[in-house]
Amino acid sequence: IKGLKEVNRALKVLPERVQKNILTAGVRAVASDFAKSAKRLAPVDSGDLKKSIKVKKRRSKNRSYVRFTVGVDKTKFHVFYGHMIEFGTANIPAQPFMRPAFEQNKHSAVQKITHKIRQRLDKEIEKARVR
Repeated sequence: IKGLKEVNRALKVLPERVQKNILTAGVRAVASDFAKSAKRLAPVDSGDLKKSIKVKKRRSKNRSYVRFTVGVDKTKFHVFYGHMIEFGTANIPAQPFMRPAFEQNKHSAVQKITHKIRQRLDKEIEKARVR
């Protein structure tokens, strides 16, 4: 990736909390794109499946790392059947929406993260100059 060394050097100058926020924003941007694609590809009957696709931020127990997951939120819309739609059952043919969404976004993910990090870096550097 072109410019990654420069981005890494610029990040190291900032406080650790700001570094984490910038990196989190980059990963969240990719997860959001993935969720949008999955929503666009999800089959619509009642619309609940599409509405239930969410990005969730999860921290490790010791808070040493953060991860984002994209999936069907079963609680709000009572959508328990997302995996059945994705993979099919003995009686229902598969209608994949998550896997194709991943395939559509996987190649641009690193560039999207890098772009978002650069945007946030510029913003944080500008804030530091103002202070």
